[in-house]
Amino acid sequence: MKLTAGLSAVLAGVLIFSLAEATIQAQIAMSPATVAPQTETQRNAAEIEGLKKKLNSIVIPQLDFRQANIVDVIKYLDRQAIIADTNSPAGTRGVNFILHLRRPGAAAEIAPPVLTMSLHNIALMDAIRFIAEVAGLKYRIEESAVIITPGN
Repeated sequence: MKLTAGLSAVLAGVLIFSLAEATIQAQIAMSPATVAPQTETQRNAAEIEGLKKKLNSIVIPQLDFRQANIVDVIKYLDRQAIIADTNSPAGTRGVNFILHLRRPGAAAEIAPPVLTMSLHNIALMDAIRFIAEVAGLKYRIEESAVIITPGN
């Protein structure tokens, strides 16, 4: 009987120790000091995803262009994005655009494309895609801007 009582006490002590150890390990795992900081790549990816979400949430009521220069189209798109961006605080409305019409290694910019199109109630992301396609350009989304460059 004494052996069984002693064994039970030892097992209870081991169980309590195991539970305490598991609790401490869980607290260490959740500690901010042990959580790996977000890498720059992860931050950049999160910023790009945030910008993509914004581009899809901004809806432009109407875009009508007749033989419009791409520079004017992007300026107009920029203004319309600010107006249509009702979800962002006043200082952060719209998106940044960079129009770079020089091919890598080229001495001069390409001639600014001219386009004609009419779009209604379109997400800004789709408008950018259609404009780039019609103008023979390509675009990429970076952390804080949409960059438009010559197509291949």
